[in-house]
Amino acid sequence: GPGVSNTQQRAAEVYASVIDDGYGGRNTPHHARCDMAASIALYDHYKKHEPSFRNDGRRRHQFAQANGLDLAALGEVDGLVGQFRDLLADAGFVSPSSASSRNANSPNSLLLQCVLVSGLYPNVAVLQRPKVTGRGGSLLTKSKEKAKPHQHSFQSKRVREAGATGKDAYAVYHSKHRSV
Repeated sequence: GPGVSNTQQRAAEVYASVIDDGYGGRNTPHHARCDMAASIALYDHYKKHEPSFRNDGRRRHQFAQANGLDLAALGEVDGLVGQFRDLLADAGFVSPSSASSRNANSPNSLLLQCVLVSGLYPNVAVLQRPKVTGRGGSLLTKSKEKAKPHQHSFQSKRVREAGATGKDAYAVYHSKHRSV
């Protein structure tokens, strides 16, 4: 579109492709519609290509820019993944020698959603549908507070365009933030 560079356009196309075909994507056996699955798909996309630029900072930066990725955020995720593997090994859930390998259930994004929901409970909000279609919905927390997902969240459009009728829908959140 107007005002969008070729690099931005390419990054948007890669992002859409990774979301559809990556971890939990529409074109996978374990389709999961959530921000976490999208984030994992992008991280996996980065890790799949990392060996090609591991010792070349310029190529790493070009790859990140071309794919709309934030290198600082990816570095933080790398650190958290390593910390989590160490904790699993310390707790005896995996042997220290196998801590770097993936679990057999790693590709199952629906299982991941179940684990996240159980770990974040009671941070579950239910979709409160509008009385009239076209007004948009909101999320209602356990403490009866109305909330909306962040504008960049995968769930934002779904809540904004919620109709007066439809399936029950839920959202899991880590924390609530008040915006002014």
